[in-house]
Amino acid sequence: MGGLNHLSLREIRGVLKIVIDQTKESRKYGLYISGELLEKEEAFFLVGLNELGGVANVKNNYKFEDVSRVIANTAGAFFEKESREFHEKFSKAKTGAKTRYDVHLELTRGAILNAVYDNRII
Repeated sequence: MGGLNHLSLREIRGVLKIVIDQTKESRKYGLYISGELLEKEEAFFLVGLNELGGVANVKNNYKFEDVSRVIANTAGAFFEKESREFHEKFSKAKTGAKTRYDVHLELTRGAILNAVYDNRII
């Protein structure tokens, strides 16, 4: 049976809070993420942590850098369409970085992994 069987309710809430907080923070830089894309990001990070065996398994058995690289590579492929669309949209803007969405994903990944490795998510 599927599901998030390697994550506790507290861990799920912690990840969701980080994703939502990062989305709010990105608004300051002109990046507005739809509810649908927010849900896709939430699912991506939750499923990713779950597939790696959960928060405790990640922290105890993997190096931060290795997990970060795996998630970054997977996110690059998983969000390729969205990244391209935002890049095209922001290429026409007079101010701000074209890569705002990529930066947003990187900051979200970093915030989640820092919380995992600093024991702030369990």
